[in-house]
Amino acid sequence: MKMYIASRYSRHPEMRQIRDALVAAGHVVTSRWINGEHEMFDGDDKCAMQFANEDLVDLHAASMLVCFTDAANAGRARGGLHVEFGYALGMGLPVAIVGPRINVFHHLSRVEYFRDVPDFLSKYTGGSVKMPLLVTSPWRVHFTQHVGDYFGKTKVFRDGKMFLNTAELNADGVRDLAASLGTTVEVK
Repeated sequence: MKMYIASRYSRHPEMRQIRDALVAAGHVVTSRWINGEHEMFDGDDKCAMQFANEDLVDLHAASMLVCFTDAANAGRARGGLHVEFGYALGMGLPVAIVGPRINVFHHLSRVEYFRDVPDFLSKYTGGSVKMPLLVTSPWRVHFTQHVGDYFGKTKVFRDGKMFLNTAELNADGVRDLAASLGTTVEVK
């Protein structure tokens, strides 16, 4: 299946990992933005127009849209994923939400819903793919079950959603935690 991945731009490193897992399972991911080359700066209308056009071309090349959402306070977002979601609905594409439903359109009966990334990958990769833990900054560790950022004390939720402040852990501590979860760690 040809999939377009939509999410907050700052999650592009995580989306590349998801793309790689989907490609390994035989899917095609059409989203070029996840390569990290669509950084937009305020006032740069020419780049903004180019990126929007590329995203629409990539969306037209897909046979499905997968939208990765975040908790309401998960960080800065410009809203492009919502436009892409609506555009895909208008095109009649199958659409899926991975993460919390954050607007009324996410509740439509034609929207496939997945609680988290492992839930989604279980269906579309046969559950055979284990993604590494991704450290995206000195302050955060995003697990594959990412639904937001936690900036408090180290916290591990038992339901598979895990967040921690890496200021409390050294590199060996992060690697040990990843190993205890049966995964690996990638530092960015």
